[in-house]
Amino acid sequence: MAGKLTCSNHLDREARFSCTVCQTLLCDDCALRKWIRERPIDQCRSCQALLVALDARQTARAHGQLDGDASGFLAQVPAYARLTFDTSVLFLIGGLLLITGPLYWAIPNNLSSGLGIFGTCLVKGLEMSVYLGILSQTADGKDEISPPDVTDLADDVFGPLWRYLAAILPILVGIAWFGAEIGSYTLALAAFSWDPRVILDHPGPAAVVAIGLGLLPLLTIIAAYSQSVIAVLNPKVWSDTIGVLGASYVAASMVFYAIMAIELWVMIPIYLWMKLHLDIPVVTSALILFSAYLLMALRARILGGLVRPHLAQLG
Repeated sequence: MAGKLTCSNHLDREARFSCTVCQTLLCDDCALRKWIRERPIDQCRSCQALLVALDARQTARAHGQLDGDASGFLAQVPAYARLTFDTSVLFLIGGLLLITGPLYWAIPNNLSSGLGIFGTCLVKGLEMSVYLGILSQTADGKDEISPPDVTDLADDVFGPLWRYLAAILPILVGIAWFGAEIGSYTLALAAFSWDPRVILDHPGPAAVVAIGLGLLPLLTIIAAYSQSVIAVLNPKVWSDTIGVLGASYVAASMVFYAIMAIELWVMIPIYLWMKLHLDIPVVTSALILFSAYLLMALRARILGGLVRPHLAQLG
């Protein structure tokens, strides 16, 4: 076995897995394989932690990602950007558009206030189900993304919505403060949703929103993999997650914020111009919404790519 890693229990066999916790090297026979939702999961028999295939681990280390190396992550960004235009992603956000587009039109035009609130929650829940789903599936090593399995509204649609609301809670607090200053919470939310730059004239609320934006990549990741609102709001989980992701988190956050800057400083002015000068019924709104979903998918791909080599430790 010269030149190859050997199993810790069988010195005459080649090691195929490494434990993510105790670092034990194991051959195929020593790995404990379980099937969860028709997907194989390999675990360490000693500590029950997840195993990583050595080839995958060595590949990740070659890119610097297992050690949290920022340059290693940045080298993978173009690949994750290209994956955003994968056919499965384009079909997914196209399907989402077909559902949410009519609802976005109906909510202010035809629905009662009660139905409007439910419709808004439904739309945002579907969007967050897709957003967090792309993130988690990318982190899980999948390049081809499957649509969310919506069998239970509470778990599959509103569950992602509540977790994402927890992730943006500091931002919501800042917007509420902004609303108190201008005398209308509804107007503050509407103005901020259309053009977030309006809050910059109010230093206090703007500072709180800035803190929320600073935490947003981290809390979004936790919302995607933890499946728990409590975990999203737990500072210890924040600390543990940062400890696992290392310096690559800083690199991913920079890319995440760059995408948000494009949305804020480039796309919003384009959307405003289109609504004012090129407002073709249905078509303009569909183009705006589709491009917004595409940028949302790109953010999810970037954060999922960050988590990908560390998923076993985070899970």
